[in-house]
Amino acid sequence: MFLRFITLSVGITFAFPSLAQGIARAGLEPLYSQPEVVKSTFSKGTLLQFWASWCESCRSVMDDLDRNKPRLKSLDYLAISIDVKRADATAALSGLSWAGKRPGRFFWDANQIWAKRFGITSAPTIILLDAQGSEVFRLAGHFTADSTLTFNEKIAALQTK
Repeated sequence: MFLRFITLSVGITFAFPSLAQGIARAGLEPLYSQPEVVKSTFSKGTLLQFWASWCESCRSVMDDLDRNKPRLKSLDYLAISIDVKRADATAALSGLSWAGKRPGRFFWDANQIWAKRFGITSAPTIILLDAQGSEVFRLAGHFTADSTLTFNEKIAALQTK
């Protein structure tokens, strides 16, 4: 399969066969002034979390995912704000004690390019992509017992590949 590469302004390179069209410059801006440079190898997959500052559930999901980071360590994890104003997203992150420790994770979708590409209509939305960039899991809203089980199964399956 032919893969095209997208390089974000902070030095993150992604191989998304289906994202290459329509996202010429990726459209994401780091939410920290000194972003770490992260090179994505797509060895296992990518977790995208679309969130907004006004969304209390989004913060809860971020906390849950952060607590489970050992299980997610083989995945690239991008938390993408769909806020209209960058300042709103930055202010929301200041309330998360651990957020500043992971500066390469948080981005602002300034022109809603990623939100449009993935058809985001609500927050939070979690999308899990495999190593080829294909969507293998999507959840809009809260995790339930069933969706948590499915999510964990999908992550386990990616990690065994």
